[in-house]
Amino acid sequence: MSISTSHLLLGLSIVGGIHAGLTTDPVEFAGRQYDYVVVGGGTAGLAVASRLSENPNKVVGVIEAGPHIPNDPLIYTPGLFGAAQSQPAYDWMLSTVPQPNANGRSLLMPRGKVLGGSSALNYMAYDRGSKLEYDAWGLFGGSGWTWNSFYPWLKKAENTMAPTVSTPFGDPNTIDTQYQGTGGPIQKSYNVFYSNITSPYLSTLNNLGVPTNTHPDSGDATGVYNCPMSVDRSTGKRSYSANTYFTLAQNRPNFHVLTGAEATKVLFNGNVATAVKYTSGGSNYQVNANLEVILSAGSLKTPQLLELSGIGKQQLLQNLGIPVVKDLPGVGENLQDHFFIANSFALKPGFTTFDILRNDPAFAAQQQQQYNTDGTGLYAATHSAFAFLNLKQLLGTQKSVDSFSSSSTLANEQVASSDETAFDKLKSWLPDVKIGQLELIMYPGPFSATPPEPNTSYISILAAVMHPWGRGNVHINSTVPTASPVIDPKYLSSTIDTKLLVAVVYGTTNLRVVDASIMPLHLATHIQATTYGIAEKAAAMIAEDN
Repeated sequence: MSISTSHLLLGLSIVGGIHAGLTTDPVEFAGRQYDYVVVGGGTAGLAVASRLSENPNKVVGVIEAGPHIPNDPLIYTPGLFGAAQSQPAYDWMLSTVPQPNANGRSLLMPRGKVLGGSSALNYMAYDRGSKLEYDAWGLFGGSGWTWNSFYPWLKKAENTMAPTVSTPFGDPNTIDTQYQGTGGPIQKSYNVFYSNITSPYLSTLNNLGVPTNTHPDSGDATGVYNCPMSVDRSTGKRSYSANTYFTLAQNRPNFHVLTGAEATKVLFNGNVATAVKYTSGGSNYQVNANLEVILSAGSLKTPQLLELSGIGKQQLLQNLGIPVVKDLPGVGENLQDHFFIANSFALKPGFTTFDILRNDPAFAAQQQQQYNTDGTGLYAATHSAFAFLNLKQLLGTQKSVDSFSSSSTLANEQVASSDETAFDKLKSWLPDVKIGQLELIMYPGPFSATPPEPNTSYISILAAVMHPWGRGNVHINSTVPTASPVIDPKYLSSTIDTKLLVAVVYGTTNLRVVDASIMPLHLATHIQATTYGIAEKAAAMIAEDN
């Protein structure tokens, strides 16, 4: 991250046991009786746990591997987004196996290992996919998972704040209450600083046939728009699950969170999930769940825990000597990830970008003081110009779209044999003008591994395929619970993905997965808002069943 941190107090304030409902004592936690045990105190985990604890007659326990770090500038300062990633104090430090189509590199997979999970580490983008994308989820057995049934849960999670400054996007200064939520825990707001490179960038995209979209929350998320962020504008700080959902529930006597403990196995009585084993401080413990065990460890850690618990591909489990509870070959398969490439370009003089914080230490100090005083200024700002291009906007002509959609490359494209429904849907989406196929993010500053030049300002363009055709996987290769899973996203293994750039758990009882790993098809959006929506809907479904 290029923004200077020299004027910040970066000390960690790791705490435990000072909040009601929060403990670092594994013995105390194990000694309680719970109706629900949630594994993972991250984006979805804290949301679903908080909602379930609204019923005072149900006791909810949450197991989180990381610490609670409530007042750390690397987490809460919007202008320092990404600074906590790849640091062991905050991050699981996961990485892929070497990727043949990425020059043999092993790539980092940042995931939050703190209370709040990846909502504490992500780039705070808080947007949605398009209606057609959510509707497609229903094809995979997800009854009730369509746009019309799902967007109310997206609204329930958020409190939308109108823009506080005039924007170059022409955004309305009111809330569209039909589609935008008010009164939810996550504070959703718009930027407070727009570089003067933004307007010419928007004009360039408009001239290339990419229109500005001032209502992307409505189910039409194509075009270029002012992406809202999960930032509380009353404080200027990141709004994430640990300072929202957790804060709402922490004083309830039926809500308990254990930090510094890693779940190692789900225990079953036959096919019925009954308890969770976990490790803390080198010792092992067990906690029982009277009603359900809810796995919210994320798309990389949830499959690992399932396999360690005997749920997964029978041959893999038997090779590791793990007793098979349920043969589910889909566990750990169908891994999809947005693969970004970034290009940074030096600007001519006259443009104000985030580089000014690096190039002018006195100005950076003044901005830091302003942020500390009232939560405004450049340190309260992030990127904002996000564009989602359909294939015609990307290729330029309908003839090119038709040629691409019917090419021999497409006809011979291999997707997992069990994924024919996904293959057909991806194929049908290629010519659809309402589906974003490529995302472009404009960042007014450097976004490159190459160090920026002194006294130079930059514009960076990040590009990513939104609906990858390649399918990866994540599995265990060890029975050691604390070992990292083997992650192979198979980046750029599909020729279609390259050209564009140049399973839910069944057959068990009392066990649910509530996190981003349940998404059958990736969305043309950043998934934070959708993950909160999944947790909100799942909490209601679980409460209704019990």
